[in-house]
Amino acid sequence: MRVATSSEIASNIYIRHYLLQKHHLPADFVDALLKSANGMAGKFRQLITPAAKSLGNWEQIKSIQKKIDSINKHRNEVAHEGKFKNKPDAELVFSYAIEVIGLLAPNVKEEAARKAEFSNFKHRREKKNI
Repeated sequence: MRVATSSEIASNIYIRHYLLQKHHLPADFVDALLKSANGMAGKFRQLITPAAKSLGNWEQIKSIQKKIDSINKHRNEVAHEGKFKNKPDAELVFSYAIEVIGLLAPNVKEEAARKAEFSNFKHRREKKNI
């Protein structure tokens, strides 16, 4: 759940950088766009795709489209349907999310991976102490 949310935050970083830094749009306008393009799938379709095409890196960005759809599906099943994920599904979403973060917000990829690993270590340690 956390890493899926982190990949949505990476989407926000990508769009914010494009709209604020490259086009100097007002922050409140950018905020409104991000809110209206709800969820990762909406942000990818409505904001990231046109930005990537404009920047000329669409060929690279489109490689993560199916991974974003998968992350979004798994996240929504957990968050909105109360489902639990087995270890293989969780590991798959984790690997997809790290790839998405690395592509959309490369400066935060290492930090996200480090925090996720720390969280896993802490969880394993707590589980051992039960």
